[in-house]
Amino acid sequence: MKVNLIKPLTFALAISTVTMANTIASAQGQEKGKSDPATAAQNLKVAKQKYDSVLTAAHVNISPQIPRNFPVPPYTSNIVSTSFINSTKGSPTATVGISTKDSPESVFQWYQTQLRASGWTLTVASPKLTAKLGKEGQFFMLDGAKEKQGIKLFCMLDQVSKGTKINITWLKNR
Repeated sequence: MKVNLIKPLTFALAISTVTMANTIASAQGQEKGKSDPATAAQNLKVAKQKYDSVLTAAHVNISPQIPRNFPVPPYTSNIVSTSFINSTKGSPTATVGISTKDSPESVFQWYQTQLRASGWTLTVASPKLTAKLGKEGQFFMLDGAKEKQGIKLFCMLDQVSKGTKINITWLKNR
């Protein structure tokens, strides 16, 4: 049982590290009156160095850039920061984090259109369910399936920037 918990806990640590680095960069950017992608990248680099031994032992890779072959198209409008975390051994999994200045609703609509056009079958969470998890219009989520792949996508209001935090978790089903 311990072995099965290591990867999810390490992913949670990695996601927290990336989120913390991006939040620090975002706050520093707001202090300067603008977002600073270079600061976000530097903070991510420092976080990665700090946790590199943990990530290597757990077979996890983190990067500030989303690879071109990621099976879900990344949102590209008004981007503040991006992050990518993937497994390097075992069952293929990856998580993308994107911060944008656009609203959660417009980002979520864009993803639904893009994913359906790419052949994904989507299950969108009901407004009643999302209202329990956040204020109306501030939190959206869906599950997707295509061939032997699955995704979970979340769009939520960033309370600091008033933009959107996007989280996409992808896994290959066997």
